[in-house]
Amino acid sequence: MVKKRINLQWIMIPAFLISVLPLLLLFSWFLSYSYQKNLQADMFQVNHQLNAANTSIERTLEQFQESEQLTRRQMFTEYCNLLQNGRVSLRASEISRKYQEFFSNNPSVMGVVLYHASTKEFKRYYLNSTYTALTNFLPVQDVRTALTPFSETGTLEVEGHTFLYYHYQQHYGNLYLIADPLLDASVKTLYQSAASVGDQVLFQDGTFSYLPGKHSILQSFDRTQRIVIFILGLLIFFIPVMWILFQQQLITPIKKLSHSFDIVADENPDYRLPDESEIAELHRAYSGFNEMLDTIHDTKEEMYRHQIDAVQAKLQYLQLQIRPHFYLNCLKNINSLAELHEDEKIQELVGYLSEYFRYSFQDVKSFLPLREELEAANSYVNLCNCLSRQIGISFDIDSRTMAARCLPLTILTFVENSIKHSEQTIAIEIETRLIQEDGHEMVAATIRNTGAFPEEQLASLNAADPSVMSYDREHVGISNVRYRLWLIYQEKASLTFVNEDGNAVVTVRFPFEK
Repeated sequence: MVKKRINLQWIMIPAFLISVLPLLLLFSWFLSYSYQKNLQADMFQVNHQLNAANTSIERTLEQFQESEQLTRRQMFTEYCNLLQNGRVSLRASEISRKYQEFFSNNPSVMGVVLYHASTKEFKRYYLNSTYTALTNFLPVQDVRTALTPFSETGTLEVEGHTFLYYHYQQHYGNLYLIADPLLDASVKTLYQSAASVGDQVLFQDGTFSYLPGKHSILQSFDRTQRIVIFILGLLIFFIPVMWILFQQQLITPIKKLSHSFDIVADENPDYRLPDESEIAELHRAYSGFNEMLDTIHDTKEEMYRHQIDAVQAKLQYLQLQIRPHFYLNCLKNINSLAELHEDEKIQELVGYLSEYFRYSFQDVKSFLPLREELEAANSYVNLCNCLSRQIGISFDIDSRTMAARCLPLTILTFVENSIKHSEQTIAIEIETRLIQEDGHEMVAATIRNTGAFPEEQLASLNAADPSVMSYDREHVGISNVRYRLWLIYQEKASLTFVNEDGNAVVTVRFPFEK
């Protein structure tokens, strides 16, 4: 009978709702109420500051209009009609002092500019020298043809900054009064308040407007409100009842699971967790932990099996080289040649046989240059020809492949098979090429000999799994080569068998490495 498990969420949700829901309602009400109150207060303050700033601008413009009484005095009229430079400059200084005295109580009025069209002379009287660039933006002209003087008031945009100006023009004279709204105290207060909360103030057409920025709800709360919100949050997330529930149902079992990792780390791989938890999530964690240990155990066994297979393949291949029939034939031929006193042939046969033994019985897991593998194949053919065989061998070699690393007995195995399964006469061709496959350089070695594979045998050879070592009596040498290639290169190496024009063709591909 399967024991019914309880999901952790069905324990936590009721406890959470019972203990936290009242606090959540109180928390939500407090946030909403405080936010609305703060929003109303902020809007009231913003509107008050905007009104004060716009009133200051209106007051400056009104002062500009009131200053026309100075322009209508005899001193300014005389300045507009003078033609001598010295007298023009003297009158300009006197006029500037009068205007500075008139606007002494208004800090936003920061300069007076006089231009005489006849003498082409500018007189600038600035309270702040950083505004000298304004002169290049002031439109001046000669209105001698005008019957009456005129005046205008407006805003002037200079290098991204907006100024207020008053322009009075009469005959040769041009008068500009320049005011910077940002120098007014009420305007400074407005900009500072907006900058402190990330908002913006726009000044267009002589009027200030407010552009709220993007900021979080918490920024609208004062310090006291934030403390209250923090306390309510703590009460929601740190309730003693929930802590006890966590301790009994979750913390203690997790500690038990953590302790199990320490036991396994102390080299006790046979340890398994008892499946006792009534919480479904912990039950799955316990089961997953046990399954992980089983997987590790199986993986280690698989690694040991591969190591045993590799050693077995090496031993089997070495045993395969001890062919009693072949070596007995060699000894019989040596004995026959000795009876005939063919000493030179005996020496030749023994020399080829010793080279063959030296190469065949070396460590099959060591790499050798491809050149030595090809030399071993040629020596083996010479050995067989000394035993009354008629074997021809030819090579078509890409010189770049000669230094490539090659597993021993990779090509020699197929040369031996070709001679073993052939008639008295046979022709063998060996070709090597350097090719590109999937962006990697590969060595392709092709062994071609007269005769063909039976179709059933051909299908079996090409369908063989390279990761499995076959210990059958048939094709054990081919299986050995295939398996050793897979152990070293995995899927990067390949072995294919085809029939072409009545010839049996074997192609070995493996990565090009020096």
